Amino acid sequence: MAYVLPLLAAAAGGYLLTALGIPNGLLIGATLAGLLFCRFYDRARVVPFSLEFMQVVLGISLGVIVGPGDLLAASDWLIAAGLTIACLTLQVGMSYLWLRGVSRWPAADAALASYPGAMAAVLDLLGKSAAGPKVLIVHMMRLIFLTFAASILVWNHPTPAVPPFTMNLSVLSVLAAIIASSVILGRILEKSGVPAPYMLVALAFGAAGSSMGLLEGFHVPQLVIDAAIVFLAILITINVKNIDRREFVPAFRAGGVALLLMLTGTATIAAIAAWLLDYDVATVLLSCVPGAVESVAFVAIVSGLDVAIIPHFPSKALISLS
Repeated sequence: MAYVLPLLAAAAGGYLLTALGIPNGLLIGATLAGLLFCRFYDRARVVPFSLEFMQVVLGISLGVIVGPGDLLAASDWLIAAGLTIACLTLQVGMSYLWLRGVSRWPAADAALASYPGAMAAVLDLLGKSAAGPKVLIVHMMRLIFLTFAASILVWNHPTPAVPPFTMNLSVLSVLAAIIASSVILGRILEKSGVPAPYMLVALAFGAAGSSMGLLEGFHVPQLVIDAAIVFLAILITINVKNIDRREFVPAFRAGGVALLLMLTGTATIAAIAAWLLDYDVATVLLSCVPGAVESVAFVAIVSGLDVAIIPHFPSKALISLS
């Protein structure tokens, strides 16, 4: 029950907001319901392998939408690479300078807290004794904020129509091979310290299979995407529950200012990128946010945004320097 009850509570909250017509209501509602439920249910636990499942689903979902040809044509790679470096420099530098110079954090804690990692890397930090409680508070605060901010950013964006689902033995075989490869190679990349490893592999193989016509007519079923979103919400909320509350207020204040500085730099680079690359500002902002790749990518997918631009920037799949 420690695994099932939090999932049921999160799913109920998510589908309630969805029924009320709130955009990205599943992610927002599941996160809010999970936070509330886990506040009173100390036995709540994360379902084993839920992070891997979520990343594989997300990777395949992105891969079948964006083929390699689309990625190459999405923008000028030289400009994108320069903007990526500038964005990372601003995000990490401004946060570090504030935490180290003004808040007087130790250099190691300031560097770890400024790291704009994907959720897989953030959860990895949670398991390392070298990361102090205030570092974990800053990361989880940023993760939750970006999850909600991304949903608000696309609030008025129309939800795309879901295409008919098709499946045959050939597609099923290719899909099974992609999943198996994602699990095996993702595990190897994970041990090497690569952020969001299962998503990276699933995205690469999904994009290759899509571009070769091996996954023609296939899209990830909505129920599977919904399950992955609920798993994401539970991953966030249960790890928030486990954070040491004694250092919460001072770390929240320092981390809040650091996040504001990071977002200021992000907005500046996103505005320049949208102008140079002729992309929608909301899409580029989602591509430049400092971390939370999984939740932001889910928001982009369910909102029907042009996900081809997303892998070009620091917190996203292919360049994922964070």
